[in-house]
Amino acid sequence: SARGDAEHALAIDIALLAGVVLASPFVLYQFWLLIAPALYSHQKKFAIPFVALTSVGAVDRINIG
Repeated sequence: SARGDAEHALAIDIALLAGVVLASPFVLYQFWLLIAPALYSHQKKFAIPFVALTSVGAVDRINIG
């Protein structure tokens, strides 16, 4: 039925979004471990504000979306 298909699609969407949200800190940490050795110390000091602002923007986009 169409209602069952819509409910199934919604469950998949929620699971996919939850998976991305839960996995993102681990993925970003691994990315940092890859990139950090190549950065100078003056470049690394911009990482925390960048991550903070990017995270706020992503959460804001999810709330608006």
